[in-house]
Formats: sequence, structure tokens, C-alpha cells
Amino acid sequence: MKSRGTAFLNLLQTIAIVAGLAYGAVELGQFRTEQRREAETEVARSFLSPELMDAFSVVMSMPDSLTLESYEADYADQLPHLLLLAQTFETVGIMVFNGDVRLETVDEFLGTPILFSWGKLETVYLQNREAFQAPGIAEWFQWLAERLQEYREGGAIAPAYEAFEDWSPRG
Repeated sequence: MKSRGTAFLNLLQTIAIVAGLAYGAVELGQFRTEQRREAETEVARSFLSPELMDAFSVVMSMPDSLTLESYEADYADQLPHLLLLAQTFETVGIMVFNGDVRLETVDEFLGTPILFSWGKLETVYLQNREAFQAPGIAEWFQWLAERLQEYREGGAIAPAYEAFEDWSPRG
């Protein structure tokens, strides 16, 4: 009789432990989802800053064949803006690599500006790496641009106006 009671209590204890672990796993998953959502919101917010928009405007005005020499001659006064843009995209690249932000979200918020900016500035950064013997210059910016390009070539979601053309608000 005593062993039956002990077995029953052991069973209840095991059930309680398993339930506690399951609850903890669910809570951890929700915490990670919330962390990712906050990180993705910060990425979106960072792009909405007037300073970053100014920097992107400068990049948009640059010629496609920009070299380090012409960059230094024609855009030296814009260096703070351009450093902000590059550092922002470097940070986003690190966040994607670490899994803090999904590449899909970055593509939705910043994909075109990142690819456009890398396309305009790639030669400048590659020449800077060589000139300063510093292969880490804009490394995460490049990595992010390359991942975005691969993502888009691999069948990224169509633009919202096509992908969700039948959408309507729930009434």
C-alpha cells in the first residue's frame, strides 16, 4: 500500500516537473519572439531618423562609377552622414547574423536602400580596405547586401502591392 502511494506521488512529481519545463519553454519562446519584435522595431525606427534619410539622399545623388578619389574630392563634407549610413547598415548586418532580426524584415524595411547604397559605395569601400590594409571596413554592410541579394534572387515575397492586392480590412 505504501509503495503505491509513493509511486503515485512520484508520478505526480514527474508530471509537475514536465509541466513546469513545458511552461518554461513556452515562456522562453514568447520572450524571444518579443525580443526579436523589439529589435525589428528598432531597425525600422533607425531608418526613420532624419540623419539617416539625409545620408541616403547623399548616396542617391552619387554617380554609379564612384571611386575613392572622387568620393574624397566630392563628398568629403558629407563624411559624417555617410559614416552614419554605413555604421547603421553594419549594425543591421550583425543583428541579422546573430538572429536578432530576420532578413525578411530587413528586406521589407531597408532592403532597397541597403542594396542601392552598397551598389553605389562598394568600390569606395573595397579601395579603402586596400588603402588602409583593413579588410574589416564595411564587412557586415557587404555581407548584408550580399545576403539580401541572394534572398531576392531566391524568390523573396513579391512587393506588397502585388502579393496582397486582394487584401481587405476585417470588418
